[in-house]
Amino acid sequence: DLGRVQVFRRANGRRTTMTVDLSEAMRTGDFSDLPELLPDDVVFVPSLGAEAGAGSNAAYITGDVAQPGAYGVGSGIDLLKLISISGGNLPTGDLSHVQVVGTDPTGATFSASVDLEQYLETGDSRFLVRPGDVVHVPPKSATLAGAIWGVTREFLGVSRDIVNLFLISDVLNEN
Repeated sequence: DLGRVQVFRRANGRRTTMTVDLSEAMRTGDFSDLPELLPDDVVFVPSLGAEAGAGSNAAYITGDVAQPGAYGVGSGIDLLKLISISGGNLPTGDLSHVQVVGTDPTGATFSASVDLEQYLETGDSRFLVRPGDVVHVPPKSATLAGAIWGVTREFLGVSRDIVNLFLISDVLNEN
């Protein structure tokens, strides 16, 4: 949840915690209000997990991206930025047929197919993803290599989560 990033700092024997809305800074491009990180600061980005339900500022991204999941988008975020925040598309991802399902500002449900390759060529994406939207990056084609990559990606994701748990535990034990 990029809207609730925490920075833990120890100074003069005291521990302080700052909560930062990184999603807003990424949406606006204004990073001036973010705190400067100092040596030994610990940055914690909480998972949206169960909080990503109704009333949340989360949009969901699935398919051939590095880290599918729920991401805080504030009041809205550019589609290319959302894919970037999710770790980017995989080599198997088809950016010319990205699917977006959501609700427009009037409350009507929509489904759109977005050609991000065209947007990348023109340098102008301007497709706003809002809270509750679901973005799907489909695979280019069903191949054996794609299936092997999917299994490998899942294994690496689980391994990353286990390492993160050990690191968080170590940080909490030191505090």
